[in-house]
Amino acid sequence: VATKYGPLKTDHILFIASGAFHVSKPSDLLPELQGRLPIRVELRALEKEDFVRILTETEASLIKQYIALMKTEGVELTFTDDAIDSLAGVAVDLNASIENIGARR
Repeated sequence: VATKYGPLKTDHILFIASGAFHVSKPSDLLPELQGRLPIRVELRALEKEDFVRILTETEASLIKQYIALMKTEGVELTFTDDAIDSLAGVAVDLNASIENIGARR
């Protein structure tokens, strides 16, 4: 591939692309990229249980972050299971009513 800095050999470069390509076809990509992205994976929409797991099981979950933040102010913050379910439900509802972009809400 020719660049403004000179030629670049792409023989041993792994190309990874992510994003909302659900409406794109391989032919929509630049010809230079079509052959470099031979594997395509489509992810399923996140469900309420997925959001609950994201909020509770991940190392840097928002719930753990807010608990730690409040602890710095001397406040003990707890989330009931019902509260976590409600938060997950809001995320599911937002994804259903607006373009589904996953866990970034």
